[in-house]
Amino acid sequence: MVYGKETETAIRIKLENVTGNTILGVAIKPSSSETYLDLAIPSGSKIMIGETVLLLFEPLKQTEGFVGAQSTGGLQTTGATAQTAYDLKLTFFDGSTAELHALYLTELDAITAFISNEGFCYVEYQSQSGQKGSTLEMEKSFLLERETEAAARDKATQEQLQYDNEENAGDFTGGQTQDQCVDDLIFR
Repeated sequence: MVYGKETETAIRIKLENVTGNTILGVAIKPSSSETYLDLAIPSGSKIMIGETVLLLFEPLKQTEGFVGAQSTGGLQTTGATAQTAYDLKLTFFDGSTAELHALYLTELDAITAFISNEGFCYVEYQSQSGQKGSTLEMEKSFLLERETEAAARDKATQEQLQYDNEENAGDFTGGQTQDQCVDDLIFR
């Protein structure tokens, strides 16, 4: 099955699904961008477990604002270089999603998507020159970094809440000084 439009500049990637889950959607973005664009997988189409498909898409690069009359979330489909790293987001039949990070798709011929024992997605790939590799360790590092950042944010939020609670605990003075509070108690 072929998804996308064959053009002179299209990036061609063979994607094999060995995730253990049917893929309903594939989205792509340059790694430096926040916005994903859905690839041309028609509604109702599926990439079944064990199936290999050909994905065709135009190179993307980060831009500002709008392209033509439609917003593309700051992405434009021309001018990317061979050194553009892409992230892919897979949407599965069960509603879950998985992200693959920093893939130099213009240099790859085929990728095989897997779900690790730890539950995250990675790919094994073959470059156009025949070199084989895996993103397993990179995805582990990325996941660990994301978890560490989330834990640091949670800790900072908890510390701020604790500080705010301690700062406001027992403060029934309405902003008055201690002497003013004593005066109010004496003259009531």
